[in-house]
Amino acid sequence: MDAQAIRTSLSAMAGVSAVEVAGDEGAGTLGFTVRYGSDDVRRVLFDTVVKMDLVLLELRRTQVSLEDTFRKLTDTRRAA
Repeated sequence: MDAQAIRTSLSAMAGVSAVEVAGDEGAGTLGFTVRYGSDDVRRVLFDTVVKMDLVLLELRRTQVSLEDTFRKLTDTRRAA
């Protein structure tokens, strides 16, 4: 299964707002970033991956703070 097909399947999950291919990790391993709102989709994500006959090697939950978002939006060093 190619990266685009996996991305399409993950994007179709309820609660998922965006899926980005994070890159080829080598040895047939792909990385994805899955963005979602307030509903925790990790269990559904796991079940979806298993149904696609794939192996989930790592699942990490990260949150962006309001301060980080503000800094990103107001960083004057970034090109416009």
